[in-house]
Amino acid sequence: MKVNSLPLENRGRIPNNAKLLSRLLEWAATGRHIDLWLTFPQNTCCFTFGPSKGPVPIGALFLLWSAGWPYLQECPECHGKAYMVACGGLLSVGGGSLICPTCESEWYQSLGGLTTVGRRYLLESPLRGTEFEPRGMLFGRACVSDGRDLCEFFGIADLPESGPGVSFEILGHQLSLEGRFDLGKM
Repeated sequence: MKVNSLPLENRGRIPNNAKLLSRLLEWAATGRHIDLWLTFPQNTCCFTFGPSKGPVPIGALFLLWSAGWPYLQECPECHGKAYMVACGGLLSVGGGSLICPTCESEWYQSLGGLTTVGRRYLLESPLRGTEFEPRGMLFGRACVSDGRDLCEFFGIADLPESGPGVSFEILGHQLSLEGRFDLGKM
């Protein structure tokens, strides 16, 4: 499904998030049960999921990762795997945040404007027709998760880093655009 060739942009290191992702992947590889509605920590995904229209659940992430690019990519730094944990955007820009659990790097993949991200990379994704299909969208803010429940599940005391946010500034003025949309009406 690769449609653009923009390179991943390095956003620095996030060791606590990488540790949590590593634990999640190790647990999943064993086949042991985990609540698929637990949420991974992120503050960039503007889409909502499930009946409660909450943050992106790990069940949705597992389905997306199984589809490959752009949800799962080679890490440019260590050549390990980088996993997308959130996606969103504004009108003309948008993309996904990825984490490499091997080298602890965070990456950003530009994918296009918000409607492109929502339609092409979520609504027309492996999530379509599943219980994890996106149910809505927040404009100008994210449906955040601190990942506390997932950390507690794995006995991790260090809370994850907050990561990049969705706030933006134009000509020195902080903008706060907010709105709620039902993706069924897009």
